[in-house]
Amino acid sequence: MGSKHSRQRANRGQYFYTAGTLYATTTTDENGFSSIEYKDKEGKVVCKKAQATPTTGSYIATYYIYNDLNNLSYVIPPNPGGAAYPASILETDAIFASYLYGYHYDERNRLIQKKIPGKGTQWEYMVYNQLDQLVLSQDAVQRVTNQWTVIKYDALGRVIMTICGMLDSNSAKHLTSQYLWRCTMGYQGLYR
Repeated sequence: MGSKHSRQRANRGQYFYTAGTLYATTTTDENGFSSIEYKDKEGKVVCKKAQATPTTGSYIATYYIYNDLNNLSYVIPPNPGGAAYPASILETDAIFASYLYGYHYDERNRLIQKKIPGKGTQWEYMVYNQLDQLVLSQDAVQRVTNQWTVIKYDALGRVIMTICGMLDSNSAKHLTSQYLWRCTMGYQGLYR
């Protein structure tokens, strides 16, 4: 299978790196702990290993998974319990919600959802205007009370106001599709 990329597909959803296609950088800190960072030919970090103790050769590893557009999609840190993760994990699994990081992007490669362990089981949402400026965001805590953070920009693209408050779905659609876009074009007033 010829490919310009170092990553090759083994089965549906499974990839591997062919021999000699990853760059490893090893560093040792002042306490004698070694760490190894593996990068692919495009310079993306795919794995970081940290030595558990300076006297043993055991390492804990964090893996970085990218989508086909080279956007970081998942970060798999070491399992806190020390056990291995299952061979297959779904975003709906409890282990995903508890330990893994997840990132979703829209068709313009803008981060629109992220899942951070320890911040609840819900995804965080980001909404952008036509100038690719973040105008609405909502984390798991805000979702419980239907709150959103609204960000307003001036004509030069500088943040001039950040508001946290309740929005129903009609208000959010109105703000993102009409008002906030007009605000970035230099119009005044928060509510019309």
